[in-house]
Amino acid sequence: QWLPFLDFLKNSHRPGLSDDVYSLHLKNFLSLLGPTLLGMPGTAGYRGDYPDFIFNNFYLGLAPLGLWLLGWRAKIGKGEAFWKWSGLAVLIWTAGAHSPLGLLLPAKFFGILDPAKAAFLFVFCAFAFLGSWLQPRLDGLARHKPFPRWVSLLALLWLLEAWLSPWRVLLVIPDPYRDAGMIKAAELVRQDLGEGRMVSLHRDDLPASDPSAGPGRSILDRFLGLPPNSNAVWGIRSAGGYFSVFPDGYQDLLAYLNRGYPYEGRVLDAAGVDLILLQDRLSPFKYRALADWGPYVLNHNAGALAPLWLADEVREFPDRASVFAQLTRPDAFLEHELDTEKSPDGGAVRLLPPGRSLNVAAPGLLERWMGFWQRRESSSLDAQALSPCRISAQVNLRDPGFVVFSQTFSPGWRAWVDGKPGILFRADGLFMGLVVDRAGLHQVDLRYEPAAFRLGLFLSLIFVTFLALGLAGRFLNLR
Repeated sequence: QWLPFLDFLKNSHRPGLSDDVYSLHLKNFLSLLGPTLLGMPGTAGYRGDYPDFIFNNFYLGLAPLGLWLLGWRAKIGKGEAFWKWSGLAVLIWTAGAHSPLGLLLPAKFFGILDPAKAAFLFVFCAFAFLGSWLQPRLDGLARHKPFPRWVSLLALLWLLEAWLSPWRVLLVIPDPYRDAGMIKAAELVRQDLGEGRMVSLHRDDLPASDPSAGPGRSILDRFLGLPPNSNAVWGIRSAGGYFSVFPDGYQDLLAYLNRGYPYEGRVLDAAGVDLILLQDRLSPFKYRALADWGPYVLNHNAGALAPLWLADEVREFPDRASVFAQLTRPDAFLEHELDTEKSPDGGAVRLLPPGRSLNVAAPGLLERWMGFWQRRESSSLDAQALSPCRISAQVNLRDPGFVVFSQTFSPGWRAWVDGKPGILFRADGLFMGLVVDRAGLHQVDLRYEPAAFRLGLFLSLIFVTFLALGLAGRFLNLR
């Protein structure tokens, strides 16, 4: 699992790599003494860092914190020492760029690894240390008669803290997924969306709700906006996302979503965005308001393209920014032209072709004859999504052309034409285009198969084999 992830990071982009958004200031460590010393997480008065109230709280309880500090002065064994020093190391690591390590390592290093998210590891290491250190001492105390009262009192205090802590830090809000209006809205979206995508946007110059309504109302507003996290629950495809790391180039689409109002270009068309949820009615002729949901309006986009479409001409630009700028023009003719960009070697930016062929059945005589008469009128494409990582399409071309695939250009995607390896180009600054260099009826296959996954699977199988052999040998020796 780690190899594909590292391979993905190598070709990914993250906004704000130069800042310290995922590094905690030292004031966040005050939550060691009380979970709400910095205020109630999630409320406007919270004084901790943004990631602190989302990912972590350092509170162990005063009783275990006292014992954890006491254990630093006690004589301990090697096992306890591992958890003791691991807990301290993780605690320092969560400060990231604000720790002494920040003077030695670049901010980009901390931005990729999200040090703030490691706070739960501190809690795990601290309790692992307490368990390994306290167990033999409690066993010794259990042999004393009478049993020390202070130990019983400390245990009761610990249990009381554990019982009260959740009620001190949890904000209880209504479950939006059980809301009748939310269920009806999701069903309406599914009916109108089909195979397309939607985006839910919020205009910065319009308020989401009455600020005095509290954090619960604000969270509900976000759910009513059908954000991507909610889309995963309802099975609705989205062109937006709450991703901190994503394939390089996707940031251009996110920037357009945030600053492209009133969305008159062809960016959303190329991304296959059929529905746009916004706090306004979009005015261009291709948009039509379908429904009003409180402060939101569901707009239908008549210009949205299918997940795969055909183009018969290519234009080359010097860089990705120039290509993506073409998509922001309302008169861009995506159904006819495919725009590519130059790579440092002078050719178009592309992915390496797969190293193997596919066993694909050739079209029969009847299919070829019917295809011949059909393409006399126009080229056609019939696509089928077999899974999120596999798409198969039958293409019938009057002339050589291109199949454009509205997924983010990312290493790991492979393409075949009639079972033979094909080359994927970066198309329109964000997507992928496949060359079909012969007219006629063709089978096109697109698969997401990162080489790092195959390597990781191979290494895993080797280690599992050695583990099985080792266990088998141990079992035979015991016999």
